[in-house]
Amino acid sequence: AQVSTILAIVALWALVISLGEMNQAVMKSKGKARLQFFWTLLTLGASLAVLFVALPYGIEAVAIGRLLLAAVMMPLYCWQLARLLGTTNRSLLLPVLRPILAAALMAAAVHALDRLLAGQGLPLLA
Repeated sequence: AQVSTILAIVALWALVISLGEMNQAVMKSKGKARLQFFWTLLTLGASLAVLFVALPYGIEAVAIGRLLLAAVMMPLYCWQLARLLGTTNRSLLLPVLRPILAAALMAAAVHALDRLLAGQGLPLLA
């Protein structure tokens, strides 16, 4: 597996789990240590399951598995965070929607340029 591929997957994973980090800070500030402990155990158990399933397929599969797990957990994080803050999921996601869309468009443009250069026999960007 190429390092650039794994780094791209890990970068996406980091973006997604940042919401989980916000959850922990809010739980601490609201005095919900027991709930935070539950979420941590849930995440740990799911992470270990993904690791054991994906490990035989290589490091890239592990990175993809962790990204998929984070994507599956994100709605749960949003729901829990909105509940703790007394707000809606929509109000949580609206401020980050534009940057996420801009990043996705940039990634698509870089990927398209990379394929175009490869088709012309030029070196790839990553």
